[in-house]
Amino acid sequence: MLEIQKITSYINQSDQRGEFLGLINRGNWQEINFVKTRAGKVRGSHFHRKTNEVIFLVTGKVDIELCDCNEPDKKTKLLLNAGEGVKITPFIFHTFHYLEDSVHIQLLDIPFDVKNQDLHSLSSIEN
Repeated sequence: MLEIQKITSYINQSDQRGEFLGLINRGNWQEINFVKTRAGKVRGSHFHRKTNEVIFLVTGKVDIELCDCNEPDKKTKLLLNAGEGVKITPFIFHTFHYLEDSVHIQLLDIPFDVKNQDLHSLSSIEN
């Protein structure tokens, strides 16, 4: 079985002012994105050759399918609820199925380059 672990916040505090949720306090993240997705939609369906990615779900619910591109028999599914995240390493094919309207924060350790995209389909492994 493919070993992918959920990420939890490193700190979660609240007081009379509101709430503070610490998402990530390690790593070398070069790009951070705020993403809204409607229920019933799909994102991903690709893998990265170089980029590490973290998806941290702020609101909603997402069903994720993951597959190791180097060992296609190694597959797993996990359900992310609000307040949970997942780190996706290179060569992990990932597809996100949004079960509810959702908001997530996306972190990339290599900035997205429109001219040289690190987005690949499973068929590109053979090339």
